[in-house]
Amino acid sequence: MKYFTILLLVGSMFYFGCSSKTNVGSATSSTSAAPSKTATPVTPPPPPAKPETPKRPMVAPGEIQFFAANDRYSAEGTFKKWEFVDFAMDENNIESMQGKILVDLTSIWEKSEKLTEHLKAWDYFDVAKYTTATIEFRNVHVHGESEGHAELMLSMRGFEQVVDAQFQIVNKNPLVVSGEAIVDRSIFKIGEDNTDLANEVRVTFHTALPM
Repeated sequence: MKYFTILLLVGSMFYFGCSSKTNVGSATSSTSAAPSKTATPVTPPPPPAKPETPKRPMVAPGEIQFFAANDRYSAEGTFKKWEFVDFAMDENNIESMQGKILVDLTSIWEKSEKLTEHLKAWDYFDVAKYTTATIEFRNVHVHGESEGHAELMLSMRGFEQVVDAQFQIVNKNPLVVSGEAIVDRSIFKIGEDNTDLANEVRVTFHTALPM
């Protein structure tokens, strides 16, 4: 019995010793095994936006003026910004001239500041809504050395009028013309409530032509 007890005690020690080593090894294995990591792709930032090209300002190559009067006041105004576009002409042949003029209606000016602001208002040119007028010239004819006429198609505020313009060639190199036309303001519904003012408005121009 004494020997049996000793053997049982030794066997128990051997059993628990092996179990401890096994658990320690398992714990060590589980601790040393590092979890795997998956690399996340990095999306490059978008390229910077290109700066917008600033719009070239209109530069008037001459003068466009208008004249209107009633019993109380004689208005003499101008448009400070306008330009030729789509212009084409054979050398020294004004009758071959084709193209347009763009007029910045917001640049209207009259010597009276109060009248200038009134002309920009909704019941006249309404420049908050209508910013540009287009003048297309066609059927240009010259009589003699320096006089001529042309048809001008005026488009403004959603309406059109074909205007007969008389002009003179005042210089040939560079080519400069000066002339006038009559515009009917009632066609364009400009100042309809102003019955004291004649509908016919005299418009003059003096400009060098693009070469």
